[in-house]
Amino acid sequence: VRTANFWLILAGSTLTIGAIGTVIQQFVLFLRDTGYTTVQASHVSSGLLFAGLAGRVVVGYLVDRYHKKNVMALFYLLLALAIPQLLLARQPAALWTFALVFGFAMGADYLLIPLVTAECFGLASLGKLLSLIIMADSLGQFFGPVLAGKIFEATHSYDLAWGIITTAGILGAAAIYAVRMPKTCPSPA
Repeated sequence: VRTANFWLILAGSTLTIGAIGTVIQQFVLFLRDTGYTTVQASHVSSGLLFAGLAGRVVVGYLVDRYHKKNVMALFYLLLALAIPQLLLARQPAALWTFALVFGFAMGADYLLIPLVTAECFGLASLGKLLSLIIMADSLGQFFGPVLAGKIFEATHSYDLAWGIITTAGILGAAAIYAVRMPKTCPSPA
């Protein structure tokens, strides 16, 4: 916990997992408020989650070939950059673009946190480190949706909330990209 890498991983994953939690917990409410029926909202939500399955397979493939933290940062950035599509959610094409890109990028969420942490710090203290990181991630998942709900109640719009979590996701991706891998790690092919 005395290293910059620990705090970068903790901050990067907390910001991004907070953004994911905010979207997932507010998504159906947002779609209903935008004018979609509950059935339409459930179809889009299911599409988002299904895309996440494809993302996990692709992430698994990529982390065996490229630096794990770079793959994590890329997927976090994709996730963040998908969120502004929600500003155009009244257009079904924009909504489905969001759902497929965001869902696909979610494939990196919890999958890469332990891999990057283990690569940085080894296995001897992995349990202790992950307990702190995942606890912080859980706080992000709690506070993000609460903040979005309060913003919606105050403004009757999710636009500011989407802007905040887009920024959080971009900062999360930047934090992960800033992680410096130990020189003893073998370079992927």
